[in-house]
Amino acid sequence: MKLNPLGRTGMMVSELCLGTMTFGTQTPEAEAHAQIGRALEGGVNFVDTAEMYPVNPVSAETLGNSERIIGNWNAQTGRRGEYILATKHSGAGMQHVRDGAAISSRTIAPTIEESLRRLKTDYIDLYQFHWPNRGSYMFRQNWSYDPSGQNREETLANMEDCLEALQREVARGTIRAFGLSNESAWGTAQWLRIAQARGGPRVASIQNEYSLVCRMYDTDLAELSVNEDVGLLAFSPLGTGLLTGKYQDGAVPEGSRKAINPELGGRHSPRVYDAVSAYLEIAKRHGLDPVHMALAWCRTRPFMASAIFGATHMPQLEHVLKSAELELSQEVLDEINAAHRAHPMPYGAAAARGEAPTPLGLMANSPPGYFQPGERDSGFCGGFDRGRSGQCAVGLACSWRRSRAEVPCAVRKARAKLDCEVKPVAIATSISGRSVSVTRRRASARRSCR
Repeated sequence: MKLNPLGRTGMMVSELCLGTMTFGTQTPEAEAHAQIGRALEGGVNFVDTAEMYPVNPVSAETLGNSERIIGNWNAQTGRRGEYILATKHSGAGMQHVRDGAAISSRTIAPTIEESLRRLKTDYIDLYQFHWPNRGSYMFRQNWSYDPSGQNREETLANMEDCLEALQREVARGTIRAFGLSNESAWGTAQWLRIAQARGGPRVASIQNEYSLVCRMYDTDLAELSVNEDVGLLAFSPLGTGLLTGKYQDGAVPEGSRKAINPELGGRHSPRVYDAVSAYLEIAKRHGLDPVHMALAWCRTRPFMASAIFGATHMPQLEHVLKSAELELSQEVLDEINAAHRAHPMPYGAAAARGEAPTPLGLMANSPPGYFQPGERDSGFCGGFDRGRSGQCAVGLACSWRRSRAEVPCAVRKARAKLDCEVKPVAIATSISGRSVSVTRRRASARRSCR
């Protein structure tokens, strides 16, 4: 399997990375251990985890179990030195750890120590911040993303503080490199700038969502990656299983992620199945396996360091490993580009239903941008189990999960007013006759907030 540089660290990582977020829930320990061994045998030298794993659901009882399972494998086999190990520090709002404290110099050292203890190792190759303290447009927050409430000075001061703490860990030998996750081009550029100006580990990678059906990385972040040698670690390269085709025509296989999380973290929408159908047709037309096509396509991207895949069961892992043998023809790549133009940005339950996105202001106490608010009817909060008294099992306030009828009228009035004030401008440049729809929208807004 081909190896790619991990930023400027000197480390080389396989183009496929074993993700472990199901280790300890959907994937029992014995199966997880077998997967690690088989992945290494198949040429994978890169394993990714996080202190908050496993998911589906996240809970106080299982927090850290994915790291523990990997640690047990390390201890039992003595093979820790054979692979690159990455883990993550949870961002602000994760109530099960540090009472939801933001990432800072006070949290970094003890959090690393806890991960080292669970992983049964004395060093972590790549230490990542799971989501920014200031928030993110990831996890479908792009539909309503508004960074105007951020405090630039506080953000930059926190970055300086964290880099100093990370540098101390590098000096101690507990971590070798530093990476980001769910990050933006501006945020990454600031981490790079501060590290160069003041010292501290240089960002080696960004772990963001990327697949045939989620290509937000293709513009500003792509440019940053290529010019700054900060590779993408793509999570959900199979679109949480959508690109396998197993969820087409309303199918929900037993034990699948969709069976546990019906909205797939806000990815479920009529448009996404149309997009998947287009990619499945390309694969069928060229006699390709859709899983292999999706992963092989990731390898063609100029900014890709590694694509992180998850396998609930061993047959899925075996299937994924075979994708390394496939090289896509230019004809297939051209058809994929045409399908992307026809089906851009298909994710987003709220947008697909014609609903206004949930305003960020309603998401009190959440890790901004990490927990998806669009799953109002699924019994899940951001894909994680909801507990009693309107609280997520991860301890996050679930006020945003209320139905739209329960959202304060003041908020909906403001949203409706903004919608109606902006729309006529666009209408005037196209079809003036559609102004009647604005009148109806105003009337509807008045009725709903009466």
